[in-house]
Amino acid sequence: MSAVIDESVSPSRFFAQLITGFAALALLIAAVGVYGLLAQSVAVRRREIDIRLAVGAAPHQVAVAFLLRGMALVAVGLLLGAAGSLAATRVLQSQLYQVQPDDPLTLAVVGALIAVVALVAMALPALRAARLDPVRVLRVG
Repeated sequence: MSAVIDESVSPSRFFAQLITGFAALALLIAAVGVYGLLAQSVAVRRREIDIRLAVGAAPHQVAVAFLLRGMALVAVGLLLGAAGSLAATRVLQSQLYQVQPDDPLTLAVVGALIAVVALVAMALPALRAARLDPVRVLRVG
């Protein structure tokens, strides 16, 4: 009997595993994209960081200013993404079995993961730029 049950649910199980794999891949691509975008935005503004340091701003003040500005953008993106995902779940609701389409835990975990990736993406280049000697960087640039 268990073999008959396994055979009857195997297509559903396969599609569930396939969707899970695609979802994990999409999350990885989103995290890499957010990291690349935010790291590039901080790198582009490196000269601004150097000028702020040259006129007397403390390195931690500059890093915090960039982190706050970037996290505000991330918060807006997460809100829009959550709204979009809740709208898209209505389409997928017929494909789900014993799973809520608007699972708050999943939304929270994915949002937290993207926020952490964004924080690291902004913090590393900002702290690296803040550690440089601004006079030397301004003289070279």
